[in-house]
Amino acid sequence: MSARCANQWEDEEDYQARLEEYKVKKAIYDEAVEVAGHTYVPTDPVWTADGTGVNFTSATCQLCANGNLDIFAAENSLTSTEWGVTVSNAQDYPATPSAVEGSCDTGATVTYTASGELPNGTFTVSTKVEKEPGAHAYALESDRDLVWTAITDEDGVVTGYTATATLVCSVCKDKRENVEGEVVLDEENSYPATEEEDGKNVYRYSGRPEQKVHRPAQG
Repeated sequence: MSARCANQWEDEEDYQARLEEYKVKKAIYDEAVEVAGHTYVPTDPVWTADGTGVNFTSATCQLCANGNLDIFAAENSLTSTEWGVTVSNAQDYPATPSAVEGSCDTGATVTYTASGELPNGTFTVSTKVEKEPGAHAYALESDRDLVWTAITDEDGVVTGYTATATLVCSVCKDKRENVEGEVVLDEENSYPATEEEDGKNVYRYSGRPEQKVHRPAQG
């Protein structure tokens, strides 16, 4: 009888057979991960009120966490797997409508989905937003629909930006053009230029996750 056995009735021969089968499956899995990467799901998503953006600091690969490949993880350190990733520099990811139920007249439920790259893989996360009757679910159809215009001083130095957008309702396709929004400097993710490196100014339009990055030259 082996002390490593998960089942007290499992003898050493059965354990070794199960371990060998696991190693074969794990090798196939590891090769797939190396080619395609992990498929992460954020564990602490914080969404904007309108569902058009999300921020998170950690994510878990659901295939690893929920699969049966790591049945020996607690018994054999050689088969342990890192299931999650921590995002040290959290950022806002834009989300776009991926499904719609209802109408603008009676009220709609819009599903917003965000996706992007993380270390050794990608992530996808969705949320549903209930729209009141008569309310539209306006969104950018592409980055080209957001036009940035630089503000410069008399010396030609960029001091800020203005922006206008073309927004389309994801439910009824009503379109609004040249929508002016408030542009603010994202101070948390901006920093001044130094003698060693360029600075970074990040501007955001009306609280949306889309951004304009300007890099002031070295001082």
